[in-house]
Amino acid sequence: MVCLGMHGSRAATFSTSDADGRAAGATLLPSPSKMSAAFTLKTLRQWAAKGWLAVTSAIVYLVSQVVIAAQLEHLGALRVFELQVTGFRAADYLQAFSAWQKQGVMPFYRSHLIFDDIHWIWYSVMLTSLMALAMNAADSPPKRNPLLLLPLVAGLCDALENGLQKVFLSDPTFATVVDPLPLLSTIASIVKWSLVALSLLTIPATWLAARRRRAS
Repeated sequence: MVCLGMHGSRAATFSTSDADGRAAGATLLPSPSKMSAAFTLKTLRQWAAKGWLAVTSAIVYLVSQVVIAAQLEHLGALRVFELQVTGFRAADYLQAFSAWQKQGVMPFYRSHLIFDDIHWIWYSVMLTSLMALAMNAADSPPKRNPLLLLPLVAGLCDALENGLQKVFLSDPTFATVVDPLPLLSTIASIVKWSLVALSLLTIPATWLAARRRRAS
């Protein structure tokens, strides 16, 4: 009986120690979700930091931009931009569409979406690649990798905006332009432009940090 009691006591001790060790290990190791996110962002940075990718996507982006600008020229590019960021109500869109309809230029608004549907891919890839190259040049730590998501989120907002525009144009009488869809489209557009602007500020700032690092 004494021997059994001793063995049982030791087993209990070992069990407690093992449990404490596992608990300590769980505390020290990052969660699987954090490890997965870190690995994904690291992979994205490695994939995007290629000069040929930045140059190729920039060329495709510029060609796409020229084609879209040629379409929007008939509508007034500034008027289109104004509608994108201030058209919170259905009445705002209906007023603009009605005016373009009377001027006979509404087909240009419809046709520009053919190219704009994939335009976000080109500038998202270009900005992400430029940002990754700048980060590598500046030897930026992994904690800055989430910045690479800025152009990608901007692009997804652009895709959402374009999808809503297609809804608006799906009926010849614009009966599908109903609140709150214009509000959602405008919010997506504002977020898109804000993230693109932030990306355009982040890239040169990171390159300047790289130059200072080399000079020191």
